[in-house]
Amino acid sequence: MAKQFYKHQNQGQQKCDAYSRQVVQKVDASLLLLNDEGVSVAATRCHYTSVELIVGGEDANRGEFPHMGGYDFNCGGALISTKYVLTAGHCSSDPRAYAPAPVVARLGDQNIDPAVNDGADPVDVPIRHIHNHPEYKPPVKYNDIALLELASDVEFEDAIRPACLWTQPDFGNNHNGIATGWGVNNTLTKTTSKELQKVSLSLLDNEFCEPLLEHTKNRNWKGFVREQMCAGELRGGKDTCQVHIFTY
Repeated sequence: MAKQFYKHQNQGQQKCDAYSRQVVQKVDASLLLLNDEGVSVAATRCHYTSVELIVGGEDANRGEFPHMGGYDFNCGGALISTKYVLTAGHCSSDPRAYAPAPVVARLGDQNIDPAVNDGADPVDVPIRHIHNHPEYKPPVKYNDIALLELASDVEFEDAIRPACLWTQPDFGNNHNGIATGWGVNNTLTKTTSKELQKVSLSLLDNEFCEPLLEHTKNRNWKGFVREQMCAGELRGGKDTCQVHIFTY
């Protein structure tokens, strides 16, 4: 099992390095030193200005999250390669909808309202197949993950690029994460945002979250397993599930 983990870890890192090189360019820089001959440094070509995130969510800047994709049932996903979008298993089907499974993934969009001209140039790609985790058995809240296999390769550009998959077994020194999506932004009216939103959330230890979520346990979720993570804000505000703490 460990050997297999490190194999996928190396593959993920190689893909990430390859994608990262596409948004980096070499520029000449002067160090202002005696006998300075200049050096070449790597500079990213990201066409947005990052601003401080606030708990509760705010509009994302155009091009800030080029991996973000949207599709039917108001669900979002992350482009992770030229042909796959990572998403939640519970978003892969909806028997109440006219079409029981999503058929098109939209990439490179900012505001999903067609009447709004936000300058984005989104791309719609047909979905060839949906790969649910083999152990996902709804409504049980475990292994809730799926891959959308696209019908054709996606051409990367400034507004459409894949996210790097995290290859470590823990968060390391990282204490915050960013959640993005077009989800519910009003818990009373259940209205969803047409504009892509972002929110900063604290990454919390599962052992810390377990007692806080004790009241939510039932036959569908009996507590944390190693493959799940916990994030949220104890001082209030919103997250992607409209509760103070959420799990995946």
